[in-house]
Amino acid sequence: MHKELKTKIFPKTNNGFSLIEALVAVSILLLAITGTLSIASRSVAYSLDVRDQITASFLGEEAVEFVRNTRDTNVIGGSDWLSGLQSCFDVSGCVVDVPNNEVTECPGACPTILLSSAGVYNYVLGNEAPWRRRVQITETVDGREAVVDVTVSWKRRVFDKSFTIQEHIFNWQ
Repeated sequence: MHKELKTKIFPKTNNGFSLIEALVAVSILLLAITGTLSIASRSVAYSLDVRDQITASFLGEEAVEFVRNTRDTNVIGGSDWLSGLQSCFDVSGCVVDVPNNEVTECPGACPTILLSSAGVYNYVLGNEAPWRRRVQITETVDGREAVVDVTVSWKRRVFDKSFTIQEHIFNWQ
């Protein structure tokens, strides 16, 4: 009788997980972790792409500002408004080295930009950065208007990327 009372008060049940239940729980946990890690890795890749795009836009704007500054300096000094930028009129374009104040013709493909230890992009000193910058100027109205096209290109993973800025400048003298 004592045994009967014990089984009525504490009925025997299976409280443990079966092997199938454990496998289902582990697979759901793995799916949750894998999904989260996948989203995180995509976010890192997208942020690197955005960083490259922003750097390319700054490098393009820097070249446009250099051309504008050269135009302004020429006009103030009484020179031809596009003096010093003749190599940019060629189909292959030119390289504008802003820190060194140099303009040189692109021999075929423009060279890659270097990044100095001080964090300055140039073509003389530093480690090779992934960007190439080509400046091309087309005079649309003789002596009055020119179009400045700056293309910054780079390779990200296996894809070729580029960013182009087009600016119309005028002879304001």
